[in-house]
Amino acid sequence: MKKGKMIWLAVIAALVLAPTLCWAEMYVEGYIGGVAASSSSGGVSVNGTNVPGFAGRYDNPFILGGLKVGTWFVKEGFLGYDYPDWMKYLGFHLDFSYHRLNFSRQLISGTGVTIESEGYAATLAFMFTGRYGFLPDQDVPFGRLQPYISVGPGILFSGQKATAGTGAASIDTPSNSTTDIALVVDAGVRYYALKNVSLDAFYRFRWAEPKYNYTVLGNTLDVKPDYQLHSFQIGVAYHF
Repeated sequence: MKKGKMIWLAVIAALVLAPTLCWAEMYVEGYIGGVAASSSSGGVSVNGTNVPGFAGRYDNPFILGGLKVGTWFVKEGFLGYDYPDWMKYLGFHLDFSYHRLNFSRQLISGTGVTIESEGYAATLAFMFTGRYGFLPDQDVPFGRLQPYISVGPGILFSGQKATAGTGAASIDTPSNSTTDIALVVDAGVRYYALKNVSLDAFYRFRWAEPKYNYTVLGNTLDVKPDYQLHSFQIGVAYHF
């Protein structure tokens, strides 16, 4: 199955499963932001031999778009369960985001070979959240202003299409994609502008170590970046 189809199936599964996971105080949020990728400490190997000098510089920044589907564990209950009052500080959401992720052209030390790549990164994250409320009122008893921290595992779907060159000559490789486990951490603040509408601003860090395999002129080329992705997003959520 093609990687693109797998990504869309994952999104559909998340949307289908979310209502079964979340019953009370659910919300759906769309968000947009920008991504910056730190220089990679990963490496390159040719025919199994490591080649030093791969810094993994990225083209920055990238535009990101995403969707959250989540809930807070309030006393109204999940499937009718009456949670303890302290659980109102906790929540869970599914999160899907997508953005481009390209490598800048760079010289691999000691080889005379340059490499650059165009690619993408899509993340499906399973996030557990803690929050606190300020500015309570009749419409939002927990508090209109809610700072929060989220952390959870993610599935990173990514792909790269590399171009390797020596002098004026260059060779395009077939696209290569992979699926890897990632760590996702958010820190943000949510403000309820209306009883059922909130504004969200948050910082996100993602980490993963994918591996891409290419065949260039009969040689096996392995590229192993260390993804450290930093992003800032703003979003609007509807609560029901």
